[in-house]
Amino acid sequence: IHYLRAMISFHAAARNSLVDQMLGDWLLMMDTDIQFEPDILARMLMVFNRPLDTGQYINVLAGLYQHKANPHHPVLYMWGDKPNELLHLGDWDKLDGGHYVIPIASAGAGCLLVRRSVYDRIKKELKESPFDITPPFGEDHSFFLRLKKLGLQAYCDPMISVHHLQLTPLSMEDYQREDIVLG
Repeated sequence: IHYLRAMISFHAAARNSLVDQMLGDWLLMMDTDIQFEPDILARMLMVFNRPLDTGQYINVLAGLYQHKANPHHPVLYMWGDKPNELLHLGDWDKLDGGHYVIPIASAGAGCLLVRRSVYDRIKKELKESPFDITPPFGEDHSFFLRLKKLGLQAYCDPMISVHHLQLTPLSMEDYQREDIVLG
């Protein structure tokens, strides 16, 4: 395992930089505002390296987390009827009560495990960087749009759940003054 940290704050450039620096066969991206269990990578790799019923392996696996803003939808999407329309995916059936993955059209990239071969195909076949912005989308949906162009299916495992941290600003009204002695 090689730990990389993006030195750029612009999301698209930071994600592309991580892809360019990757050393192994897969890359796990975790946003800094995501809280996760210490075994998240091991659990994701177990799903990643187990074949689906079709015998194929997952190339893109998203963890489940919610939007920070109300109504806190899961950051999972399906394609709508209009061209490039994304709709929130918030309801799915559990299969036999067991461990399963669900196909998704798009997700947030805050918890995302991707095989190197996917990035290589995007660069070679589409001649694009994986996370370059394709308006009207941000970098994450732009990545998933590229998967759609290549005919690649992404998945989410709802059992791999992480938490989006919500930031709350503090002001002087939050300050609880105590007797301070300066001497």
